[in-house]
Amino acid sequence: MPSQLPAAPPATPSSPATTSSQLPPPPPVTGPTAAPSSAMPPAAVPTTPSAPLGAATDGTLEAPTTADEPAIAIVPDLGTAPVPPPVVLPLPATPPVVDAEQDPGDAERLRAYLESLLEPSSSQPEVASADRPWFAVKVLIGLLLLLVLAYLGGHPVVHRLERRLGVSRVVAAGFPFLALGLLSHRWEVLTDDVLGHLRPILHLALGWIGLVIGMRIELSKLAGLPRGTVTIIGVGTGIPLGMIVAGCTAVLMIARLLAGQPMLDVLIVRDALLLGAAGAIAADTETLRYGARRATREARRALVLLANLDELAALVGLAFLNAYFRPSGASVTWQLPHTAWLFVTFGLGLVVGVVIYAILRLPASRTESVALLLGSVAFAAGIASELYLSPLVVCFIVGMLLTNFPGDYKARLVDNLARLEMPIYLVFLIVAGAMWRPTTLGWLAMVVLLVARYVGRWLGGRVVWRKVDAELPADARRSLVFAPMGTLPIAVAVNAALLYPDGELPTILTATIGGAILCEIALSLLWRSDEPIGAQAGQAHPRVEESA
Repeated sequence: MPSQLPAAPPATPSSPATTSSQLPPPPPVTGPTAAPSSAMPPAAVPTTPSAPLGAATDGTLEAPTTADEPAIAIVPDLGTAPVPPPVVLPLPATPPVVDAEQDPGDAERLRAYLESLLEPSSSQPEVASADRPWFAVKVLIGLLLLLVLAYLGGHPVVHRLERRLGVSRVVAAGFPFLALGLLSHRWEVLTDDVLGHLRPILHLALGWIGLVIGMRIELSKLAGLPRGTVTIIGVGTGIPLGMIVAGCTAVLMIARLLAGQPMLDVLIVRDALLLGAAGAIAADTETLRYGARRATREARRALVLLANLDELAALVGLAFLNAYFRPSGASVTWQLPHTAWLFVTFGLGLVVGVVIYAILRLPASRTESVALLLGSVAFAAGIASELYLSPLVVCFIVGMLLTNFPGDYKARLVDNLARLEMPIYLVFLIVAGAMWRPTTLGWLAMVVLLVARYVGRWLGGRVVWRKVDAELPADARRSLVFAPMGTLPIAVAVNAALLYPDGELPTILTATIGGAILCEIALSLLWRSDEPIGAQAGQAHPRVEESA
């Protein structure tokens, strides 16, 4: 309410005395709004008594007063006055941002076009509700047919037929099953959803491959190695490893540059190291033995041992790579130092190996032995995959322990491995082929990998055999220098796909699968052209008796 101020000077007779109650009422409010109840009340200020109503110089209304009543000036209610809208200043003009995916450069458009020629669309159409029963039946029948083919592919009758046709060195490696897996994905039998449900089979197969490779490392046979074995493995494998890593790093960095992405990334180093570990391996295959068919039995045995140590070095390097390049994501719960993961890897293999050793020493029938073996491998591979470790490495350590521990279970274990190795291996190749997405960058990386591999192995061979006085004939040396890649690189690539989904998986799979296929075909043709005249086309390969 208005406050009362001190009394003004008395009014003169010329000024008629009028109170505020005699003022005319204010006009009614006809607008849509009225003053809010919380508006500020009008302020009252003293005025001079001689001024008539409405004659104030400041624009206020004056109420003349009598001598007994002070003059009250009524000021319009400021709370009901309209508030002017805020002045909006224009922002400075900014250049438009062009999305690289919406407007790529010429090089990126060319690369995308070339990849579209070879890479199928990763997004498969969703199956309609009416077609789901037929889709489920098709997938089930397709999986059954693939399992039957994998079983028949490992049958001895099929092996004899392959040797008679003269295609055993290529077919024994299982590469037709890779093509079968690739076609099954295109025919929507092994779709992305089905492959997601088949991850445990991949873990089991990787563990099985690691166990088989570990069973080959018998410490009692290492005495038959030639002098300077450490130099042969270190130089003969280290030079191609460095060249492959350097070449693949350059390819991946150029691809990042063309795609408009940062070139300096630790993922490039990790992927290049994976390609180097896969590409520098000298595998123990039929082609390796066939290249040294004219050598003596002792020389072939030493050659196989050198190839086994080469695989050992590759898997040890994979263990270090997995420890110092840990997978990332919300599902990775354990956070340990990198070196601690290295101890966890070897410690897990040691503990699981001792447990499986105690189980295998129990008396069991042949069927029970097969079940125990499959369950043991699945147990070891499952623990490794749960901790985001490599099932290849963990089961490799288990295999090394089982083959070197004492006991009468070894003959039964080797027999079960021989029975189940080929079917599990072929199923693995089918699933790996379904995961394969050929890309232009992958084919380029494959060419770089093969060139760096054989140039590096040739340089390493010239350095090693001049410095090391090893009793190996020329055929055995040549077979070791031009050794095939085998299928362990494919297992390394699939292992990387399971552990590192953020990497260049199509590139790694294309480079390793394509490189392994070309190595087997080219070396088979090379050794066949070197056969003496009159040799039979389907002549069996000289094998190295493990018991000798």
